[in-house]
Amino acid sequence: MEDSILQSIRRSGFPEKRVRLLFLPVYRSCKEHGLALADVLRNLEAQDVFGTLEGDHIVFRSSRHLEEGRVSQPGPERARGFFGLPGLGNLESLQQFAREQMAKMPPEQLEQIKKSFDNMSDEEKQNLIQLLARQFKPGS
Repeated sequence: MEDSILQSIRRSGFPEKRVRLLFLPVYRSCKEHGLALADVLRNLEAQDVFGTLEGDHIVFRSSRHLEEGRVSQPGPERARGFFGLPGLGNLESLQQFAREQMAKMPPEQLEQIKKSFDNMSDEEKQNLIQLLARQFKPGS
């Protein structure tokens, strides 16, 4: 599976450029081969290929392009914290953690989580966000 991904991204200009592949076909191919996407991505990291989930895509970067996907300094709107609430931690760390965890989940599980979150009250959502944010304090 790793060889197939490498071949696809190299055809698109990797490692000189960052390359996006649609998440679902990659996920399905891993599943058909009895592999966990997270394991495949971990194996690619050993070859200087770093994949992160961004929306409906997996973005592949080499180590020299890793910093392109990160915000070096939070803007004033982010200084207040996640969801505009003070003291809610490092948004980039929380987003990265969420992407990594989502990459490990089948689409059905992602849909179930979305439905559960959508059915929460505003207070329950805020409590959940505060709980998660405590794990991602500034500088973490």
